[in-house]
Amino acid sequence: MMETNNVRSQLNEVILSFEQYLNRSLPVIKDQADRFYKSLEHQPWSELPQLAEAFSWIFQVFESMTQAGASSYEGWHEVENAIIKFSNELEGLYEAISAQDSVAIGDILNYEVLPILEKIHGFLVIIVEQEVT
Repeated sequence: MMETNNVRSQLNEVILSFEQYLNRSLPVIKDQADRFYKSLEHQPWSELPQLAEAFSWIFQVFESMTQAGASSYEGWHEVENAIIKFSNELEGLYEAISAQDSVAIGDILNYEVLPILEKIHGFLVIIVEQEVT
């Protein structure tokens, strides 16, 4: 029983960190997305590695939590479904980056990726409010 409580406690800490990370990251990602619409001289191409690292971190945390038993949280399946959609949208984003299409990058980030990340954040907020003690 102690081990189960310890795992749950660790999961609670990670899910709280995950929620807080997304809470801080969403405005930054929105700002980066909007910069792709600005003049060509000011495109944030140098910030793409940071964005890729953020997305990679999201996947790593999701995978770690899933393997550690996060499916025990009532709303976790909603997070899983949103992560699948997020992964699918990243394929289009990588294509736009490869084509150096700044407007498409901004559009995909603003209208596809951000809404999914906002949904994930919303699901995490609910899990935190209802199940993290």
